[in-house]
Amino acid sequence: MRRERGIGLFKLLFWAAVLSVGVAYAAALIPPYYTYWKVQDMFEGIARNLSDLTAAEIERKIPELMDVKYISRSELPEEFWENLSIEADGERVRIKSHYHV
Repeated sequence: MRRERGIGLFKLLFWAAVLSVGVAYAAALIPPYYTYWKVQDMFEGIARNLSDLTAAEIERKIPELMDVKYISRSELPEEFWENLSIEADGERVRIKSHYHV
């Protein structure tokens, strides 16, 4: 009996299937997290740089800031906009929202 060498066809197909499932799972999981990180970065930038504005002024600037961060409105569910809360007192800003994907 000859010694086995290399990888057999069954092993190759098995590992290809495992790898493709992992890639498909990552492709479904990464975009929502990436959008979350972009929104979080936008919120932190607002708190850092726009703390002297009123809540209404900040709310008017959000679409412009989303364009700067390459966030399209379709990336965020309607629940994000319904739960968006901005509190500004001229010195500090508290901005938050929550949603489920």
